[in-house]
Amino acid sequence: MKNTIKIFTYINRFLMIITCALFLTIMGGMLAEILLGGFHVISALILFVFWKHLDNLERKRICAYIFTTTIYLFLFLYFDLLNRPEFYETFLWVILIPMSLAAYYTYILENLKKRML
Repeated sequence: MKNTIKIFTYINRFLMIITCALFLTIMGGMLAEILLGGFHVISALILFVFWKHLDNLERKRICAYIFTTTIYLFLFLYFDLLNRPEFYETFLWVILIPMSLAAYYTYILENLKKRML
């Protein structure tokens, strides 16, 4: 479990840095968000394998992340938010919310790594 958390943390750090750097080109950052989000969802689901080894606070955080991400995805698809011409809506739904979710998941992984070591 320790090695898995370490690997997830290092991959996450790399992807977060790349995504933030690619936001200088905006489109590159939005494309990198897809890769980052995919990694986050897959790694969060893999963490369910270690569910018994996590304490209650970590479990609640992971459940909150999965719940919030699911709600965001359903709202995004339901309202077809990519076809909104207003900049602030695009910025909110395509950049701000996904990167906030990514920051929260980074916080979860960093705390897990800190506890494991």
